Amino acid sequence: MKLNASIITRRLLESKQFYSQVLNFGVTFENEFYVLLHTPNHQAKLGFLLRDHPTQQLLFQPAFAKKGVYLTIEVANVDEE
Repeated sequence: MKLNASIITRRLLESKQFYSQVLNFGVTFENEFYVLLHTPNHQAKLGFLLRDHPTQQLLFQPAFAKKGVYLTIEVANVDEE
């Protein structure tokens, strides 16, 4: 079983940069409106979808409302990261 969480955002590039540059996530897939990242050990994936993209169904167009979700990311040395 696999589970991929995705967040709809206006800040697609910034999200990709943070997770790849700060937390060393790799890029599994990307196009102009979606990026799927994976953890360094490939055990988990996290996606980001550009808000209001015309090719997406209406369900996937509104931006994340910043309520009701959290991510826990464990690293060996949080101060170093």
